[in-house]
Amino acid sequence: MLNLQHLVRQLTSKGVAVKFIKESMVLRPGEQDAISTLLFSLMGVFAQFERDLIREWRFEGIG
Repeated sequence: MLNLQHLVRQLTSKGVAVKFIKESMVLRPGEQDAISTLLFSLMGVFAQFERDLIREWRFEGIG
């Protein structure tokens, strides 16, 4: 999750807008509000959770 946040921060600091198509969310340089930051963080947390579950399932031979 920290890598994703770092990457987006780097891109937006260079003037690049980051658009998440499925979520219809755009992070623009200097325009991150509290809601966008929260949604972005939640997306990352759930993605990490899903990766961890897949890793556990593979270890247990489920997935």
